[in-house]
Amino acid sequence: MVDLFRKLNTLLRARVLDALTVEQSERESSAPSGDAVIQELEKLIRQNRTRIDDALAYEDKLNAQIIQLDGDVRRWSAELDAAILRDDDHAARVLAEQVQAGENRLVRQQHDLQEHRVVTGELIERVSEAERKLQALREEQAQARAVQPKTASPAPSAQAPQEALTSEDAPESAAHHDQDSMQARLDRLSKRA
Repeated sequence: MVDLFRKLNTLLRARVLDALTVEQSERESSAPSGDAVIQELEKLIRQNRTRIDDALAYEDKLNAQIIQLDGDVRRWSAELDAAILRDDDHAARVLAEQVQAGENRLVRQQHDLQEHRVVTGELIERVSEAERKLQALREEQAQARAVQPKTASPAPSAQAPQEALTSEDAPESAAHHDQDSMQARLDRLSKRA
């Protein structure tokens, strides 16, 4: 039973580290649009909120088991005292072993609960950090959209050179402009992250 708790704690830690590693590698390897980054971050936050809820439920379950085991150890200890008073050596030995095994299991479960609380706290911190980043991205995107309409229509003097381009040059120039503006947005996003 204790091994199960340790395995679950290890699994929870691995999920936290995996989620963080995936988030960082996705940001570094690809350059998605601001909307895609926000959607992916929202998805990651939702998934981790579910994990937090599961972890807190498991913590409550562990706590209930500890309380139950503590009560059992106290009852066995009282029965041990009664067996000693009755001079029932066989029952006293069995109860002494039961008390000792119960106390050892209680210490292990308390340790597992403490480790689980630390891991859950780390996960909560990571989700809070992701929510702060999400808010910053949303604010930056709102600012970029507020500025974009003002810069989207070039001044009349800037339109004249565009009209002078031939039909073959126009798509290349537009693609180059789109890449430049996308690169500028990505640079701004990477500075914020």
